[in-house]
Amino acid sequence: MALSYSQEDVQQILQLAIARQTDTGKLTQAQLREIAAELGISPVDLEAAEKEWLAQREAAQELNLFNTYRRARWKDQVVKYVITNAFLLAAIVFLHWHSLLAISLIWGMALALETWRTFQTSGEDYERSLQQWRRKRQLQHSVNRFLARWLKE
Repeated sequence: MALSYSQEDVQQILQLAIARQTDTGKLTQAQLREIAAELGISPVDLEAAEKEWLAQREAAQELNLFNTYRRARWKDQVVKYVITNAFLLAAIVFLHWHSLLAISLIWGMALALETWRTFQTSGEDYERSLQQWRRKRQLQHSVNRFLARWLKE
């Protein structure tokens, strides 16, 4: 009885076979074209697939960069909270200023909400934050390019 494979099964088997065939785990573009030709994939389809793959990889890298940026911002907020609240706690203990406890609690609530927002990686708020970050980043790149050209002249 002959086995039959789904398209996903074929892709996984071929990926494993290609990985075993190369020592370094990397193929040259010529090797990629050769494999595609052997599989009956046209050069046009291969080029389109490669462009799509590059776009997906760039999008994933950009999302990783954005999430790293958000987490770094969150860490800064946590450090500020800890330092400030250490001083507030010292003031409460040594000076008996119990009203400072309210500041600590309010800020703690705000930090808890920001923590939830930072690690939430889907939804409208996330998309809105991502778009704002992209615009800010594009503006920074434009300004840097302008300044670089201006300084060269």
